[in-house]
Amino acid sequence: MNENISKVMQELHSLCRRSITDGDFNYYHNQELEKYCGLLEKNPDKDLWIPPLLELAEEFDEAVDLTLGAPGPIVWLLLEQRPILDKHLQNSLNRKPTVISTWLASECAASSESDKEKNQWVQRDRDVLAHPNATSNAIDFAKEDLR
Repeated sequence: MNENISKVMQELHSLCRRSITDGDFNYYHNQELEKYCGLLEKNPDKDLWIPPLLELAEEFDEAVDLTLGAPGPIVWLLLEQRPILDKHLQNSLNRKPTVISTWLASECAASSESDKEKNQWVQRDRDVLAHPNATSNAIDFAKEDLR
């Protein structure tokens, strides 16, 4: 991982830890999150920063609402990286489905250009329901999404 990406990821980890200490993810935290997402967006080495960003969500999913109750900066940043995102998202869903990864899979299904691709993403949603590492929030999101 290059030095700039590593520094941004360290700052994001610090932000997540601080938001737990503060007791909530607040407006100030969101401003910082937007700043760091902007720095990542400018970095062309997407294959270097997408995986650790998804891993951040895996690490803090239940403790920190990185979606901010809606598709926040991380979700929008990652969605803009399709199709590069797709392989990394599938890997993340294999490791530990989170609200963010499940939300992204749902968005990928909705924007799929073929029925085959859409069905593959919908199946990923179904897989979340039985995944042993899925967070409870991810399972709830997948259930709602599959209705």
